[in-house]
Amino acid sequence: MNYQREVMKVLSQLGVNQSYIGYKFVVYGVVRTIHDSTCLQYISKSLYMDIAFKFQTSWRCVERNIRTVVNVIWKTEDKEMLKLICGNKIIDKPNNKEFFIILANYIISAESSEDVKQLDKYFEITYYKNLVLIKKILEQLELITNKMMNLMLNYNETDESKNYFIDVLNDIKLEIDNVKSRNDEIMEKLSKFKLDK
Repeated sequence: MNYQREVMKVLSQLGVNQSYIGYKFVVYGVVRTIHDSTCLQYISKSLYMDIAFKFQTSWRCVERNIRTVVNVIWKTEDKEMLKLICGNKIIDKPNNKEFFIILANYIISAESSEDVKQLDKYFEITYYKNLVLIKKILEQLELITNKMMNLMLNYNETDESKNYFIDVLNDIKLEIDNVKSRNDEIMEKLSKFKLDK
């Protein structure tokens, strides 16, 4: 996820544009917070200084302009997006540190829900592919076992050793059949699940 783009999109939806000096400070600060939340522990000595260094200004200018952005957002007429980022409730205007936490958490949770959907789809596809592969391997094993069984039946060996190998091959064949049966059940359930979606 491109955090910078996401923060800019959210700020735009909250009614803040690039004409505000604090806009770029908020974008940079929230992205830094997402990557390292410890930068908020001593916000004046850490995050504000980092932003001030990056944009060649003073930390007081950074703090004041971020506060202006927060004020603009909390005075907005359209409170729906504000409610959404605050967890479906309107809270009192936060200080700058609280605002960074709220915005960073919102971006992370949006990313998480998207990632979960993508991971679910990836695992579903991968799992199904693996089941298909297992089915092919089992079919090959079954062919090999059958060939070995035929060879053993036609092989001139003592009945005792021939019977031993035939018993072993029958056990292998039985296990292959069990695994194939379980594999087919899972594939059928998974295909029904995919159709239900």
